Amino acid sequence: MSKFVSWSGIVHATLSSFHPKLRLGQARELLAAALGHNTYASLREHDLQALELSAKCVVLDHHRVLARAAGLGLTLTPDQWWAAHRELTPGRACQGCYIGEDDVMARIARIVFEDTSYPLFHDIARAIGTSDGHWAGQAEGLDGAGLPPDERAFLVHGSVNAFNEEVSLATPVIAEVRFKRVGRQLYSPGWSTKAVQHGSATPYEPDFDGEYYGPVD
Repeated sequence: MSKFVSWSGIVHATLSSFHPKLRLGQARELLAAALGHNTYASLREHDLQALELSAKCVVLDHHRVLARAAGLGLTLTPDQWWAAHRELTPGRACQGCYIGEDDVMARIARIVFEDTSYPLFHDIARAIGTSDGHWAGQAEGLDGAGLPPDERAFLVHGSVNAFNEEVSLATPVIAEVRFKRVGRQLYSPGWSTKAVQHGSATPYEPDFDGEYYGPVD
């Protein structure tokens, strides 16, 4: 089953509890609006293939949904739409995508940061000893900062953790993560473009949760 068919079915089933006469076609119009289109026909023509084949991040526009509902003569409230939005969760419906409001992009940027192996990260860890992973903190958008019009970028603040026999150190770093727009509200998987050290290393406590085999008092 395609993503759009699956997701519009979930939207229809959820909103029908508030609007028993809601038709599946109307639910598809609402979901198309959430994906940045004035009509379902527009979505089919321009973005449906990208949604099915290349989109990794799907940003839903709640304001468009409410405006489209009004145009369809539906008295849809923000809470009612939010109930449908909650059903479009990774555990139930994502089919390989991340779905959410605009802040989902920052969340995925942090995931890319933690899943990506930068040469700089290896260099920092090797200089200390054994790598203990790299961890993302805050991600801030760089929209409009000289980027191509079809890309979005985020600066992710995080740390590279490593330890040796004497000390465990967390080295602060900043990395840039970019996403290519593949549809009006659709983005490709993110990729890293650069990373720099941003401050001096500080001690940290390793999160070791292994079993204890020593003597018991």
